[in-house]
Amino acid sequence: MRGLVLLLAVTAFSMVGCIRYELGFTVNDDGSGSMSVLLAISDQITAMTGMSTEDALPLDPSALPGTAVEAYSEDGFTGSRVTVPFANLQQLGFFMGTEQADALTSDFDLRPDGQGGWSFSTVLVPAAEAAGPQAAQAQALPPELLQGGWARIRVQLPGTIAEHNADRIEDGVLIWDIDLTSTEPRALTATTTGAAADAAAAPDTGHGVLATEQSGSGASTLAAIAVAAVVVVLAARAVTGRRARVRG
Repeated sequence: MRGLVLLLAVTAFSMVGCIRYELGFTVNDDGSGSMSVLLAISDQITAMTGMSTEDALPLDPSALPGTAVEAYSEDGFTGSRVTVPFANLQQLGFFMGTEQADALTSDFDLRPDGQGGWSFSTVLVPAAEAAGPQAAQAQALPPELLQGGWARIRVQLPGTIAEHNADRIEDGVLIWDIDLTSTEPRALTATTTGAAADAAAAPDTGHGVLATEQSGSGASTLAAIAVAAVVVVLAARAVTGRRARVRG
């Protein structure tokens, strides 16, 4: 599971428009839900480097019990969306408590209010800070390759949305667009009210991949997404550099 949030650092490290990245989670009344991550690479980058997400990221769904892997192809970007179920907030908390998550967010908090409502809050670390020393290696690609990329976070909570600072809401889903050039931390907050007064208790054990003995292999597979993104960005920079030297 550590690879999921690590992807945000990868996108921050790249600081270019050649990648689409989306981290989202949906929470049910009982605290179960699912997390998803989308990683897509510009077809132009694929043409330049000869690398695609399929080549760099050989996902094996059998290594992630209960996980769905969907192909993504829109607006000249091709990649995959991986969705992983979690059984309860303890599983989600285990994931958000990793070192990688701490490097990207602080004060992550998600909890029910006992009356059917929920609250969510976290603080995103600036992209350059999250990327660490690698940020200095991120060099701009040609302008024509910087179109269409984005990074965003999507959150869907039980109940009716009462307060939030999301950039927009689509069909009940809160969406924050992440500015990778920002040098300031950004707080994300949302609260909902009255989903169900008699919501079921969260299960002690469940269907989430973190509850299985195979969770280690799942973490390794998801972490490979981050490695793939770094390889794509560095390969694109290398090809661009060689072309510039040839022209010079």
